[in-house]
Amino acid sequence: MNENDKPADPKNQIKEVAIPATRKIAQIGKPFYGAHHEGKLYGFNPAKEDIENAINNNVLESRGFQSHWDELNAEWALAAKGNLDEFCRLQKEYHARRVAFFVVNGWDDPIELNENGTMKDGTHRLKAAIHKNMDEVKITVKKEV
Repeated sequence: MNENDKPADPKNQIKEVAIPATRKIAQIGKPFYGAHHEGKLYGFNPAKEDIENAINNNVLESRGFQSHWDELNAEWALAAKGNLDEFCRLQKEYHARRVAFFVVNGWDDPIELNENGTMKDGTHRLKAAIHKNMDEVKITVKKEV
């Protein structure tokens, strides 16, 4: 057995347990899409009309934000040609289309919250649930053990 074959020290491993539940949307809070740049906050939150336009024009986004970040960021940068306002508009458009995707197709994965109640994963699904006027959603709470 060499150094690389040793099992990891269990004391140094963080384990998470997912606790399934349902929660009222009002208890989760409203999702926000945005970023800071040079001390200024830029918001990319799509309006209800933006989501409706994506649905009505069947312009839905199937690519996940985290899993396709590099690809999306490169597309936006190329299309924006250095224009920050255009870059932000493209991100807002993406979020509207991603939420619209979930409004139209639904979802099976629960929204993931951290133990302290903050969002871990599922912001687009939550925004879709709000758009559909749902009262509650399935969640999992990620708890370190």
